[in-house]
Amino acid sequence: MNRPLTAFAGAVAAVATGVAVWAGTNVALALPAATVAVAAAALLFVESVPSVTRRGHPPVPLRSSSGVDRIRTAFRTGRVGRELIVSLLDNYERTGPNPAFAGRRPEEQARLARLTGSEFREYVRGRIDELEARS
Repeated sequence: MNRPLTAFAGAVAAVATGVAVWAGTNVALALPAATVAVAAAALLFVESVPSVTRRGHPPVPLRSSSGVDRIRTAFRTGRVGRELIVSLLDNYERTGPNPAFAGRRPEEQARLARLTGSEFREYVRGRIDELEARS
């Protein structure tokens, strides 16, 4: 929902609530006003839920996303994503300069996952530079 529509729904909810309270015991006026107020408030609530639940969480990588998106997401997930990054770099190496490359052994994968953030970024930079030089 865009900002003007949100402001309008909020204003409708506030005015309808005021009318319902002002109507007092006049049910013919209070009930429709309260219904409109609840509907407008519910619309505002429903529209706010998805943005609250997404906040602070990395996006789920899609199968159809590009390699750059997958790597960006893997970096955001920290140590968990490091194995994915190493695997993607291994795939790039296999499809590029070294088709016979078998990939990393599990021990090497585990060692790379345990590196500090700066050490891992340096490893990735070096590996990309190496791939570029051989391509």
